[in-house]
Amino acid sequence: KSDYVVDTSDDEYEYVPAYDVEVSAGNGAVCLGESEPTKHLAFRQRWLTARGLQVKSLAALFTKGDSMTPTIPENAVVVINREQTIPLDGKVYVIRIDDRHYVKRVQWLIGGGLRLISDNKFYDSLDITKADMEANNIEICGQVIHASYDLPD
Repeated sequence: KSDYVVDTSDDEYEYVPAYDVEVSAGNGAVCLGESEPTKHLAFRQRWLTARGLQVKSLAALFTKGDSMTPTIPENAVVVINREQTIPLDGKVYVIRIDDRHYVKRVQWLIGGGLRLISDNKFYDSLDITKADMEANNIEICGQVIHASYDLPD
């Protein structure tokens, strides 16, 4: 029997649902469905309260690709606030285009379009026109508010 016991009766944590959906920090990852979370990640209630966040508005996703390095490295976990779906210049969002999810920094374009920017300068930006945003299957899933990752060995 372990001497290390975690008492969860007076739990100071909230549990953010994590979905088995890869968001691409590269050229896009096909959505595998996000109906049910595959696990939950623990965050301190104090941290959520200090940031004015509610668990019901949050989702954790897994990144693939290096286009957002150094800000978000490959194989990071990102937490998005699903209530923040109106992009603000310079902020990072998860954007769904058809069946693919991308994590990108955004910038509004004259005329109402949106530029998707990779922090890794090796990758080109992608411009989406206002007409494309209205006519196509494009959705702002939420603003990235947190990223966590393991340092390389």
